[in-house]
Amino acid sequence: MSLGLIQHYFVTKTQLIEAIDHHVLEVFAQMSGEPPASGDQVGAASDRLAALMTDNPDVMDYVGRALAEHGGVGNTIFDGFFAISAEQGAAFAAQGLTPEDLDPLWSNLLPLILRVGTIMLRHHIERHTDGPLYDPEQLSRWNAAVTRMICHGQMK
Repeated sequence: MSLGLIQHYFVTKTQLIEAIDHHVLEVFAQMSGEPPASGDQVGAASDRLAALMTDNPDVMDYVGRALAEHGGVGNTIFDGFFAISAEQGAAFAAQGLTPEDLDPLWSNLLPLILRVGTIMLRHHIERHTDGPLYDPEQLSRWNAAVTRMICHGQMK
């Protein structure tokens, strides 16, 4: 796309950024989806995020940068993820699936950090993986590992 065409549609840099932010938020709105029929909320949410990462690598890179900059769309996305995590945590607690001594704030933040941190640190992570993070096979491995950590912990 030529610079002239971009300037025709977006007179200012702010307008361009707002349009990109709007697009990114629309992509993430897809993640909310319908509740899973199987009741596996963690797995279903994980699968939707992995699919978004596979289908929208440029959006994910933009989100990683936005989250690191501490403002605007990054705050909106983080707050949306936190709301989803808190909703899931409350549902798990209501079903008696969590221990009574579980810290509610950190039990909602830590799964979010595992997922969002991966997006933010993708370039560093890829130095240690067999291929690109957004490759479906690699994302499947990541998704399974994170879901297992969230549901069962890492230690025996």
